[in-house]
Amino acid sequence: MDRRSGDRQTINQEFASLEQFRSEFASDISTTGCFIRSPRPLPVGTQVALKFTVIEGGLAIIEGTGEVVRSVRPPTDNPGMGVRFIELTPASAATLAQMLGPVPADALTVDAPDADPPDDGA
Repeated sequence: MDRRSGDRQTINQEFASLEQFRSEFASDISTTGCFIRSPRPLPVGTQVALKFTVIEGGLAIIEGTGEVVRSVRPPTDNPGMGVRFIELTPASAATLAQMLGPVPADALTVDAPDADPPDDGA
């Protein structure tokens, strides 16, 4: 069964800044998805049409489609849904990457375990 053929739910919100977007609506946002706070999260597998407008030094629109991959229902402290981005418009992907900033170089490195000192045969 192809879940993409069904109707999509629409999520359309407007925010004054990226910080407002993060604090009031979405958290754990990355270029691949986000967690959207909601008292009525959609079921896992639901396709969603996304459109977020962030007004911060100009108008930034994040638009595309996603799929609910996690649903956290009340009465938990943080109900909502994890949404994986399926497709973002090219402009939206670029805007999101710019808004989130570059990935720090040290986040891409993995520390090697301490090596034993060389055995000098003594």
